[in-house]
Amino acid sequence: MRKPEFRALCKGVADGEERFVEDLTLHAIGKVTSCSGNHFQVQFDEKSQSWPSETCRERMDIASKKSA
Repeated sequence: MRKPEFRALCKGVADGEERFVEDLTLHAIGKVTSCSGNHFQVQFDEKSQSWPSETCRERMDIASKKSA
């Protein structure tokens, strides 16, 4: 994920939006709870993990399904 996308996603999370990312190396999807440096803090499998933004992409389809 590029830095502008990372910053925009982190701003959304800070503003209280529910955002999800997929880690392309783990093949896992987690809910972003915060950002630090160039990492996402995500809730995945009922645990908190840190994922590097370089290996992630946003999954907008997850959020839209949950709000529907």
